[in-house]
Amino acid sequence: MRVADRMTPDPSSVRPYHALAAAKALMRAEGLRNVAVIEEGKLVGILSDRDLRKHQSAPPPGASGRVLNSRSSEEPAPNCG
Repeated sequence: MRVADRMTPDPSSVRPYHALAAAKALMRAEGLRNVAVIEEGKLVGILSDRDLRKHQSAPPPGASGRVLNSRSSEEPAPNCG
């Protein structure tokens, strides 16, 4: 058996500039534990549910400790497949 026989041929993906909330929503909606990060048609990384959990427990770089509005005006993460 080959890798090609078991892989997902057209996986869902996000772009590096998408909001983490949008990627998390995509992963939840599609039951994914990992999602490909694509830029200019090339794989530049993998975002995992573990990456998201680590992000939730760590303050953002430069955070001052104040509470920020969690709403995002970013576009939803499309399937860039």
